[in-house]
Amino acid sequence: MAPHPPQRLFSDELEHCTDAMLQYEWAWLERHREDLEQCRFNPTMLEATGGRAHLEALIAQASQYAAQLEEIFSRKGLMPCQHSHSVAPAEHAWELSNQGLREQWGITPSEEIR
Repeated sequence: MAPHPPQRLFSDELEHCTDAMLQYEWAWLERHREDLEQCRFNPTMLEATGGRAHLEALIAQASQYAAQLEEIFSRKGLMPCQHSHSVAPAEHAWELSNQGLREQWGITPSEEIR
C-alpha cells in the first residue's frame, strides 16, 4: 500500500533535513506522540481532536512518521539526543519560524523555511 500524501511529504522533507533539523524532528515527534496519548484519556481533548477514530488515525500516522525518521537516523548513523530545547508544536523543522528556537537547535538561517 502506498503511503498517504502526508507521509510522502514528510519523507520528502526529511530527506532535505540537516542533522540538527532531524534532532528537532525527533523531539517534535516525541512531543506530538505524548500529546496524542493525552487525548486518549481526556474527553475534552479527544473531542477537540475529532473523536476516537480520528485520534487513532493520527496515532497511526505518527507511527509511520516515526518509522521514516528512524530509517533516516539509521542511514545517516545518527542517534537521537536528549535536548532541553523547546519545540513549536505546530511546526516541523522545515517550517520553524521562531529564530530563537532555530538558534537553540542549531538550525542555521541558510536552511530555508519551506
